[in-house]
Amino acid sequence: MLALAGLAYLAVRLGALREWGLATILLGSVALVSAVVLTGAIRSLAERAAARRCAFDLTEIDAMEGVEFEWWVCNLLERRGFRASLTPTSDDRGVDIVAEREELRCAVQVKRYRGLVSRHAVSDVVGGMKQYGCETGMVVTNSYFTEAAAALAEANECALVDRDTLAEWMEAARRGEG
Repeated sequence: MLALAGLAYLAVRLGALREWGLATILLGSVALVSAVVLTGAIRSLAERAAARRCAFDLTEIDAMEGVEFEWWVCNLLERRGFRASLTPTSDDRGVDIVAEREELRCAVQVKRYRGLVSRHAVSDVVGGMKQYGCETGMVVTNSYFTEAAAALAEANECALVDRDTLAEWMEAARRGEG
């Protein structure tokens, strides 16, 4: 309601009321506020679904969509003691999640993949780290990494979480450990 009142006030101040009419401005305002509320509701539902589904096995993770896997990894990082948040889905600069714990701020690239994850995932997250004010990077996948990816990650002090490590993290989460 407050947002509608603010939009109406702005329309009056800018003279739009005389040009477009009250009905057009109110309809546009309602549509804008509805879009914002709907977007928030969808995001909230996705977060809750990811939180409920933290104890999947790897075959279920392999069947996830990429964005669903990003939510799932974000939730798993939170269970591991991080404050984690997703970056915008478009133009994320190679960083899907920003995870923080104590003084550490980490850029995370998430790859739900069928083959080997290449060095491009590592270079993307390393390239996006400064954009998000991160000191370190991490790439998380349900698969494994190429040798070139491992070499580039080691040279840039970027952590790699492959299928085996992910399974260990899942088991620790099931046991209630960090």
